[in-house]
Amino acid sequence: MNTDDGIERIYIELLDKMTLAGWLKAYSKIDGKGFHLTWTEEGTAKSNFLKLIAERLSLCTDSKAPLIVDATAHGRKLPDELDGFQLDPQIAKAWCECIAQIGIPGDETRLYLLVQMATALAPSSDTKTIS
Repeated sequence: MNTDDGIERIYIELLDKMTLAGWLKAYSKIDGKGFHLTWTEEGTAKSNFLKLIAERLSLCTDSKAPLIVDATAHGRKLPDELDGFQLDPQIAKAWCECIAQIGIPGDETRLYLLVQMATALAPSSDTKTIS
């Protein structure tokens, strides 16, 4: 099981990857409040896509759910009990592009934390972004 410090390190690692991928212009940690993110236009689009998928497929209710979506999107075989699960090809392609940009395909913990972050922190349509 991950400790709180371990989870925070993974969050920071993901934020670094999001910055390198051009999703974030910058981020900072505010003691007692969490993280402040400065989104780019691309990051706004990607995070809102992940948020939409996470909400539609209930990806934040089970840590394995994003891994199942990732495996399906990448065409990997699923366990027999999940054999009927399918994704729209366009959604699968967009998912794969997002996950490849961040560099976490097949990583259960990071996929789960990424969809949690997108669900909680994706900017709304009236949020200012930086190109």
